[in-house]
Amino acid sequence: MKKNPVLFNKTLVIGIFILLIGMSVVSSTSNIVDNIPSNTQILDVVDTSQEMLSRGKIAYAYIAYSGSPEHPEGPCYFPLFEPSNITSLGSSQSGNFLTDCTWACDDRWFGIEYMTGILWEIDLETGDMWSIAGGGSSCSGLSYNPVNEKLYSVYGSAIYEINITTGEQYLICCLSGEPNYLIGIAFDKNGILYGWNTDGLWIIDIETCEATLVGPFSINYVEGCHFDWDTNKLYLSAYICGGQLYEVDIETGQCTLVGSFEGGVEITALAISYNCSNHPPSVPDIDGPTSGNPDTEYCFTFHSTDPDGDDVYYFIKWGDGFEEDWNGPHPSGVDFEIAHSYPFKDTFTIEAKAKDTSDAESNWSEFKITIPRTRTSTYLWFLERFPMLEKLLGLIWEWKDILLN
Repeated sequence: MKKNPVLFNKTLVIGIFILLIGMSVVSSTSNIVDNIPSNTQILDVVDTSQEMLSRGKIAYAYIAYSGSPEHPEGPCYFPLFEPSNITSLGSSQSGNFLTDCTWACDDRWFGIEYMTGILWEIDLETGDMWSIAGGGSSCSGLSYNPVNEKLYSVYGSAIYEINITTGEQYLICCLSGEPNYLIGIAFDKNGILYGWNTDGLWIIDIETCEATLVGPFSINYVEGCHFDWDTNKLYLSAYICGGQLYEVDIETGQCTLVGSFEGGVEITALAISYNCSNHPPSVPDIDGPTSGNPDTEYCFTFHSTDPDGDDVYYFIKWGDGFEEDWNGPHPSGVDFEIAHSYPFKDTFTIEAKAKDTSDAESNWSEFKITIPRTRTSTYLWFLERFPMLEKLLGLIWEWKDILLN
């Protein structure tokens, strides 16, 4: 009996299609499994490094309400990862408690007084306090910008710059729209200002006072916030049936408990020590083509400037599973060019950050490139990926007349 050529062709096509799917799934699954260990290892190294930087860090604070004679109202300090081990530095010398405090360069510790807005400086070893004067507005938040080395405060909707020598306040701008007030502020290591109120965590444009909501806090009654500028992690003190220290996710506003303060004391002001002599490089500018073809190398340019003139290194995620792990060193402020190709169709997001020779890191920047797929490139991609397929198709074509007769 003569075989039906139409039925044979349909069966052949379906068989090849199933074979391709099976081979693709196996190959893709293998690639995914192979990539997991290297990606996990990179993440573990970064996390461990940041945790080691924070270990041994000292946080300076102000006890507003004491729970025991051992910890009177006044300045104190504790290991950042051990808030249950508080060392008091004596009784307060201010007329009222400090609503917030901040670390500044040259190892200086400043606080601002409730109601009066008077600026105080505190001795790190003895806890002695002396008034710098100033005041006027009853500022609730105080933070030092490590990039421009200026001091800022907030009262309601108004953001002020404070003269670090005289304590005088100068109005910069006022919030408009949401939020209509802030309770506290904190600068990260790159000079980005974060503010908070009962609604949650916000990013504030220091020039325009425009605010962007990050997310709601997962706890209530937040009192003091401060960044660890070495790791760019945000910490806050809160009072929930006793004083507690939390780490804040600056992407979501979610809070993770670090530990409870010794004796349940209430900490209203928090500052974390930092060496200000080094500054991180700028966020890298990325330039290159926004579209291209598969398996074609394209040149991309990365540019970052270090304010201290240090050489810079680039960590690059190409978006296809490949990475450049701290390529460098490269001169600060000089373009760095590197080529990369993409084997398949997609829109890829290139991410990059820079660090200096002291490991101070910038934030991430992004750049997108789209690689379209054509029928020809898809066909060639399958043949290159599955060389046995080409031989199989050749044999089928040679034997098709015999099989059909």
